Amino acid sequence: MKATKYSIITLFSLLALFLASTSCTDELGTATGRTTDNQTPRFVVSTNSPQTRVSYGNITQSTFEEGDVLGAFVLGQGGNIVINSSTNITYSNIQYRVVGNASDGTQTLEPVLSQDALPYGDGTYRYIFYYPFREGTAYNNVTHTVQTDQTTPHLYELSDLLWDVATVTPGTDNAPTVEVAMDHAMANIVLEVPQEMMRTDNEGNVSGNAIMHNVRRIISNIQLNTEEPEYGSVTLSSNINMQHFGQRTLDGVAMEIYRLVLPPQTFRNGWEMFTIETPDGDKTYTAAFSEGNLKFASKTYYIFTVTESGLKFRAMIKDLTNEGNYYYEY
Repeated sequence: MKATKYSIITLFSLLALFLASTSCTDELGTATGRTTDNQTPRFVVSTNSPQTRVSYGNITQSTFEEGDVLGAFVLGQGGNIVINSSTNITYSNIQYRVVGNASDGTQTLEPVLSQDALPYGDGTYRYIFYYPFREGTAYNNVTHTVQTDQTTPHLYELSDLLWDVATVTPGTDNAPTVEVAMDHAMANIVLEVPQEMMRTDNEGNVSGNAIMHNVRRIISNIQLNTEEPEYGSVTLSSNINMQHFGQRTLDGVAMEIYRLVLPPQTFRNGWEMFTIETPDGDKTYTAAFSEGNLKFASKTYYIFTVTESGLKFRAMIKDLTNEGNYYYEY
């Protein structure tokens, strides 16, 4: 599973990164069946994975909540959707719900309808999970639209597409276990602003908003059956209202944190990037990357900080794993 520890690397100039699309076509992890057909595997989500839902405890750690519903697909050896011929169930976009925490520190997934329990038997199966669940979704041709208003956790959640190709961990013939470790198919943007720069209400509470400009928000032909999602085109630019996530102290300065998610895409030098509402009116920051245009990638957190001298790209955090923390810089 992915580690929850991370640190921030300070960069001294705005940098340029984010993939408009990925070209990886790695083979999926597979689940090899045991000896008995129609076994019901136990599906679990690790509670310490930072790649899960958008109920965030900090910048990069999030967890599922009881009642969250995921969609699931089962592919056979030929790459086709599995059909149970005896019950005529097609294992395509099956609803699985988070039902609570287990004693081993995991969260359990169970079918919303008991007859839809996913199979685990002879042969090789591939389990694809995604979140949030949507009717009519196909694993190999997803169109996803991020919300122009991401100011609430619910609207943010609708924007943050997650997926996993699940793998099998050791178990018994009676209770095989499949571990689900979700990743963000979108990029996560974090903006930190000194509290003193934000507009406040009569009680002194921060009431100013933050906006990100020039976001391409519709991404088509997403392929979820690979270890890295493959994308088609990204279209329709809009301004996005960011969620006010909370506060933290950075180098002794009280900072307000704003965030949003967006599809992988390229952001160009000279474009308006962020606008914040200050006591003296709106203030807009324009992209001025030191090494060309910035490509935003899936599975990655990008942290920007407003300073007295302007906007800084502070860190890019990607691929937190048990083997260590990995940072990518320009």
